[in-house]
Amino acid sequence: SKTPAKPGDVVLDVAGLDVAGEHGEESVRDISFQVRAGEILGIAGVQGNGQTELCEALMGLRPSTGSVRLNGVDLGHSSTHSRLLSGIGYIPEDRQEDGLVGDFSVAENMVLDVYDQPPYASRFALNLSAIRDGAASRVREYDVRTSSINTPVSTLSGGNQQKVIVARELGRDVKLLLASQPTRG
Repeated sequence: SKTPAKPGDVVLDVAGLDVAGEHGEESVRDISFQVRAGEILGIAGVQGNGQTELCEALMGLRPSTGSVRLNGVDLGHSSTHSRLLSGIGYIPEDRQEDGLVGDFSVAENMVLDVYDQPPYASRFALNLSAIRDGAASRVREYDVRTSSINTPVSTLSGGNQQKVIVARELGRDVKLLLASQPTRG
């Protein structure tokens, strides 16, 4: 829905979620929870106890059974791209493996999840000036230390790489932000 959630509205509703791990073992079993507008839900535990698998399942990166609803809309069969477009922002656990394309510039990494959407693209072409302008604005706003928006993101420090991901995800209309190990870097 295009209407912003009001405080107290259920934004994320997860019911009976089961998620398999890397080797078919059950990593998440029958988990249910809700996140309301304005709330922060933290899931803590020893590394390897299902937190990564839960985030990946919520993003559509890992198969799961159960129900995942964003603002009342069932995302159960939605692709990762559809989930991003529906308003989920994602800060992955491993920024270099899952969050960035190291050989791409800072500017290109800023639009990885919306490169095909206005104002960054029209039906037939990328809008390079909009990509540059958006990246320059986010670099300033998030204090990303780089010599240029054209610099390959792999040359940035870990902290500045993390800032690129945070700027990208918060620089668009997000209704829910999933952050796995957000303070790394």
